[in-house]
Amino acid sequence: MGSGHTTSIGSMIEKIFTAGGQISCTRCQSQSKRTKQQCGAPAERGKRVCRFHGARSTGPTTVEGRLRIARSKVKHGNETHQARADRSKISAEIAQIEDIMHVTGMTTSTKTRGRKPLGYRPIRTIQEAVEYMAGQLSKSSTPVELAQV
Repeated sequence: MGSGHTTSIGSMIEKIFTAGGQISCTRCQSQSKRTKQQCGAPAERGKRVCRFHGARSTGPTTVEGRLRIARSKVKHGNETHQARADRSKISAEIAQIEDIMHVTGMTTSTKTRGRKPLGYRPIRTIQEAVEYMAGQLSKSSTPVELAQV
């Protein structure tokens, strides 16, 4: 066996030989998202992946630790899940108010571009606008008297 000789099972290569065939080790089982190729690094002892793909990570070991991580995990750590949900709800309300302004003719500007937030329901008619506003008034905690038109 020469340097770099490999043995494979299925489409994944299981073993790699280095140092002129003197050292045999398992190959990292991670797959690249970009190239769809298997990682070429040797896996850590007793692991399926190399140090670059998380073999040295111990992670939370207790049930409480796993729950704590699951509750607090966010992409950048700058905000909580609750803060994201609150911002999405407010963004949906703003988008619906923008729809009401267009339906009632209060504005003729272009609508805000981009993906609409979670919970957004488009308002296309005056009747839908009235129903939305009635629902918002019924949700408010302070009593509001409706003006007779």
